[in-house]
Amino acid sequence: MNAKHIMAVCVVLSLSIASAATIDNIVVNQMWPWSTKVAIDYELNCNPGETWDVVLTVRDAQNNEVTGVSNAIYGDTANVAGGAHRLIWDPGRSLATGEAPVLSYTLSVREPLGKKYMIVDLSAGRDENGMFSVSYLDEEPTGGFNTAEYKTTKMVFRRCPAGSFIMGSPDTEPDRNKFVKNSNEETLQDMEKQHKVTLTQDFYLGLFEVTAGQSYLIWDNDQGSQNSMYPFRNITPNFYRTPSKASTYNQTDWAANTSVEADSLVGKFRAKIPAASQVSGYVFDLPTEAQWEYACRAGTTNVWNNDGPASPVAAYVGDDYIGDYADTVLDTLGRYYYVVSGETHKRHVGNVVTVGSYLPNDWGFYDMHGNVMEICLDAWPTAGNDGSDATDPVLGAGVTGARIARGGCWLYKASYCRSAAKNRIPVQTSSNSAGVRLAFVPERPAE
Repeated sequence: MNAKHIMAVCVVLSLSIASAATIDNIVVNQMWPWSTKVAIDYELNCNPGETWDVVLTVRDAQNNEVTGVSNAIYGDTANVAGGAHRLIWDPGRSLATGEAPVLSYTLSVREPLGKKYMIVDLSAGRDENGMFSVSYLDEEPTGGFNTAEYKTTKMVFRRCPAGSFIMGSPDTEPDRNKFVKNSNEETLQDMEKQHKVTLTQDFYLGLFEVTAGQSYLIWDNDQGSQNSMYPFRNITPNFYRTPSKASTYNQTDWAANTSVEADSLVGKFRAKIPAASQVSGYVFDLPTEAQWEYACRAGTTNVWNNDGPASPVAAYVGDDYIGDYADTVLDTLGRYYYVVSGETHKRHVGNVVTVGSYLPNDWGFYDMHGNVMEICLDAWPTAGNDGSDATDPVLGAGVTGARIARGGCWLYKASYCRSAAKNRIPVQTSSNSAGVRLAFVPERPAE
C-alpha cells in the first residue's frame, strides 16, 4: 500500500460521544512534505478525575475500515484526562485494503481497562496465606523493566489495545509453513494463510516469559528455582491449567472457556490476587495465539517484529551448501539454533538465556522470537484456514490434545521463530524448549 494515496483527499471528521465525555475542537494536519503521518489535535471534555481511552477509526472511500490503525497510533490515546491532546497516525504501518483514499476519520471514547503497565508483586507468594499486590504505571520506572526485580519477585504486564491486524504470512515469505512441510501434514499447508483478525477488547500480556524464579513464588512446591531468570520449563504443559490430566491422553479442552484447576500454575496465580484488585470480566490465563501474534508484531508486518525481512546467511562446508542458515536480523532479537558441520554456530552457543537478553519489540515485549516456545490456548488444528476474517478467535474449541506454541526456541532454526510461525506441543509431554507467557484476558464463559 502506498501511504501517499491515503493522504490525497481532504479529511472529513466525525465525532462520537460516550457517557458524559465528549471530543471537541478537532484539528487534522497532514504532515506534508516531510512526513506521511497525520496529526490530530482534539479536546476531551469530561468530569474532573476521569480518564478515557480515545479510539481512532479510519475508513476509505468504499467505507471499508482501514486495518491496523490501532497498531500505528502514537500520542494521547490511553487513560486520557480532560484537556487538549494530540495523537498521530502513521499510515505506512497500517494495512489498508487496496489503494483507495481515506474518506473519514472517527474519534470516539471508551472506558479504559487500566494504565499502560500492570505490576504484580509476587514477594508474598511462598507464604501460605500471602497475597500478591497489583499496581499500575503509566510509564516505565527509572531504569526500565529489564531488571532482576521484574524477572523474579515481580511480574510486569503491558496493555495491548483492542484492534485489527493481518495474521499469518504472505506466500512470498521465506520458509513459511516450514514446520508443516517438514511434518508432511498436507492438510495444514494454509495454516499461515493471511486473514484479518479483530480483537474487540484490550488485554495485558507479560513483557517476559515466565521465569523459574517467578514460578517459585507462584507455586507452593519447588517446581522453580528461587532468583532464576531463565524461562520456566521442563514441566508437563497441562500443569499450567489442568494438572489432573497430566498423565493421560484424555486432555481438557482449553479453548472452550477460561476455567482452570486450582492446583495449576494459572489457578495458583489467580488465587493469590486480592478481590479488590480483580477486574470484572477479566482473568489471568495463557494468551490465544491471535493475542500472542498481535502483541508479537506490535504493528509490524514483516518476518520479524522489528519489521526486518528474513536475512539468511548461507552456510557452506567447502563448496557444499548444507541447508541451515543464520539470520542477521534475528541475531538481535532472540536465541535460536544454527549449526555448521554439526557444531553450534558461534552466534548462539548453548541453551536458553536469561529472559530479556535480546532487543524488545516496539511495545516492549522481549523474547517473542526464540528462547522458549510459548504455549497458547489454541488446539493444534486438523486443517489450515480459508483466509476468512475472524473476531476474537481461539482455535479448537472441543478439541483435545496438542496445543499451538508460538515464537520458536533456542533449539529451533530461524524459520521456526518467525512472527507467523506455529509449532505443535503435546500437552502430556514436558520439554526443555517450551514455556509460557501469562496474560490478563477477557473471560470466556462456558457455553
